[in-house]
Order: sequence, then C-alpha cells, then structure tokens
Amino acid sequence: MSILPLTALRAFDKVAEHLSFTRAAEALHVTQSAVSQQVAQLEERVGKRLVERSGRSLRLTPHGELLAAACQRSFTTLERTLQRISRGGEGRALHLKLPPTFAMKWLMPRLPGFQVLHPQLELHISTSVHPVDFESEDVDIGMQRAAQPDPGLHAIAVMEERGLLVCAPHLWGQRKAQLAELESMTLLHSANRPDDWPLWLKLVGAPALKPANQIEFSFSLLMDQAAIEGLGVCLAQPEFVQDDLSAGRLIAPFDQVVSTGRKHFIVCPDRLRHDPAVAQFFAWMQSDANRHQGKAERPR
Repeated sequence: MSILPLTALRAFDKVAEHLSFTRAAEALHVTQSAVSQQVAQLEERVGKRLVERSGRSLRLTPHGELLAAACQRSFTTLERTLQRISRGGEGRALHLKLPPTFAMKWLMPRLPGFQVLHPQLELHISTSVHPVDFESEDVDIGMQRAAQPDPGLHAIAVMEERGLLVCAPHLWGQRKAQLAELESMTLLHSANRPDDWPLWLKLVGAPALKPANQIEFSFSLLMDQAAIEGLGVCLAQPEFVQDDLSAGRLIAPFDQVVSTGRKHFIVCPDRLRHDPAVAQFFAWMQSDANRHQGKAERPR
C-alpha cells in the first residue's frame, strides 16, 4: 500500500494558499528550500507540473488546482475531526444548520425536551435557506428537502412536505369556501417552494385561477407571518402553523392538503453517524418522528 506523502502535501497546500514559496515556508516555520524540495518531490511522484511561474509570481496548473482543492478539503476534515475528538467528552458542541422556518416553528418548541435528556451537549444553531456544504462548513447536522436524501448522507425523514391553505380570519371574513373567492385575493409564495400553488390549484381543479395579486417571500417564515398579518392567503406546512390555527390567528378555509412528493430529512455525513453526540440527536429525532407518525392529517 502506498504511503501518502503528508509532509509534501502540507507544503504544497500552503504554497497553493499563498502562491508563494517564501510565505508558505514562513507559515510552516521551515526554509524556502525545504518547501521547494517537497513540492518538487510531489510533482515527481505524480508526473505532472503542479506549480509554475508567471513572471515574478506563482500560479497553479490545472492539475495543481485539482490537488489544492483536495488538500484543502482533506486537511479541513482532519482538523475538524481532531477538534471533535478533543471535545468529545463533557460539553461536546453540536453544530446544526437548518432552514429558518423549520428551526423556529418545529425545532425550538421541542428543544427543551432534548436538553433535559442531554444537558451536557452544547448546541450551536444557525439558519439558512441554502443547504449545508459538509465539506467546507463546520456543521454536523443539516436538513434536506427531497424525495430521497443524497447518497453518502445519513438521514431520517421528519415530515412529509405538504401545503394547507391558510389566512387571517379577518381577511376571509364571511366569504364562503369557494375557489372563486381566491380570484379577488393576494396569493403569498415562498421562493423555496415554487410548486406549492400550481400543485394545490391542480388538486382542487382550478389550475388556471388568476389571483388579484401575488407576493413572494424568500422563505416560509416570512410568508406565514404575512398571512397572519392579513396580507393574503398562503400554502403553509401544517406542522408549522398548528399553534397559529389553534390560537385562531389563522384559519384553513379548505380541506385539501397538497403533497409535493418531498420530505424533510435531518441529515449528516455518513462518516459522522456514529459520533456519540450526533447519534444522540438523531435518536431523539427518530423517537419524535415515530411518536408523530400517522398524525399528518389536516390540523384542527
């Protein structure tokens, strides 16, 4: 089995970062000659030029750019793994990156229960509408909305992605539950769920319905709040508006609930699935999903 030339790879990684043998040597606390020799040995091993001079500066060749990207990912992964091992006892920190609506409406009400079970875990939660890049971000757990999760990710399904028409009670007023009423109203959209309205209108047999106006929001949390404020009607994930329906801040004039064919998956890289802290969070999420299985009917 071939042994990886880790010293040479580290030297090349620093050259790629600084595009300078001198600054790479300073970062590694070695001589410029030592760095040059390591890169030369690496080029000899692969049989390709990795670095070339352009005037008075350095630049990476296409092969060098390919190797530099791999080095950056690999050394970043090694560093994070070392950090994870070093903090793996009491006080282990768990980093989550989730969509804002899911974090606010679904996770937050449940987190006290998790903290009771695992008080030693320190949670760091960030939100974004963009999926996690586990190769470049210091994140343990994320979310994916898809029909099936990506290969290479450990995943559990939390909920089916569905849409229920809701609006503020005063906006609907004394209107009857008739589709024609929607033509005089504003339809609220979430940019992350562009097919909700076409699917719902097809489900109810009104694909050509023309609303009076439309407003688009960058994510569902803003859209749901706009519906509460009476700006229009929206298709909301039933689990996210359950409390608002129960409290009377929203009503659901129609019974039809559309399914997009996707699910919300909690995911992590497969390499992390046996990490104790990650495994504890997944076990807790799986337990909650099992408790709520079969409760996906229209909210009351």
